[in-house]
Amino acid sequence: MGEMQGALARARLESLLRPRHKKRAEAQKRSESFLLTGLAFMKQRRMGLNDFIQKIANNSYACKQDLKPENILLDSQGHIVLTDFGLCKENIEHNGTTSTFCGTPEYLAPEVLHKQPYDRTVDWWCLGAVLYEMLYGLPPFYSRNTAEMYDNILNKPLQLKPNITNSARHVLEGLLQKDRTKRLGAKDDFMEIKNHIFFSLINWDDLINKKITPPFNPNVSGPSDLRHFDPEFTEEPVPNSIGRSPDSILLTASVKEAAEAFLGFSYAPPVDSFL
Repeated sequence: MGEMQGALARARLESLLRPRHKKRAEAQKRSESFLLTGLAFMKQRRMGLNDFIQKIANNSYACKQDLKPENILLDSQGHIVLTDFGLCKENIEHNGTTSTFCGTPEYLAPEVLHKQPYDRTVDWWCLGAVLYEMLYGLPPFYSRNTAEMYDNILNKPLQLKPNITNSARHVLEGLLQKDRTKRLGAKDDFMEIKNHIFFSLINWDDLINKKITPPFNPNVSGPSDLRHFDPEFTEEPVPNSIGRSPDSILLTASVKEAAEAFLGFSYAPPVDSFL
């Protein structure tokens, strides 16, 4: 299921994030609100991946830290699913901070680059970077030279072209505020962003309960439906280490030991739950 979602995201997310039809502004708001709902699930509503439910339910909080298009997946109906929590920091309280240098260069907040303690507002910077990419096609401060891009993030003013609405300009300026204490979301976290005029037309209850039709429906027939996979990946040969049987002499002892760790683990989600 996770691989299917990833493939759908890779195949269709770019067109979802960068619509070009007449209702471009409305589509961008809807796409961004679907994304924001994913963060809301993890932060405000204390929902999200099962691995986080117990700790989040116990009043702990998390920094996603690595929000980017590659980590935004689509389920079989087209709803947003956030993934890749390998860099996530758990147990970050409302005023708590952490200082690990991690993330993806294009989406790093200034305080992370400065190697200063940072809080959950790094997620709102990442959200702003993704929204900027939705509107303009590239992340803010982007350069092929990583060192130059870091310098841009730290020192270059945010450049906004005039072909966006005032509300879009305002939300970008708020989310991409270099001073995290003045950043949109610094005072009231998700609620501050939810109530921004840019999202004023969004019915959040309907969105959270998946009552709003997503902009794109992949219309998959089941977990093995590969129509949205790029042939570059589906036509790759299967490595011998995977294609061989467990009895193969080419199978290493470490792989056998790993396989034995799952003996008796028979649960698999029913196909109906995917569809």
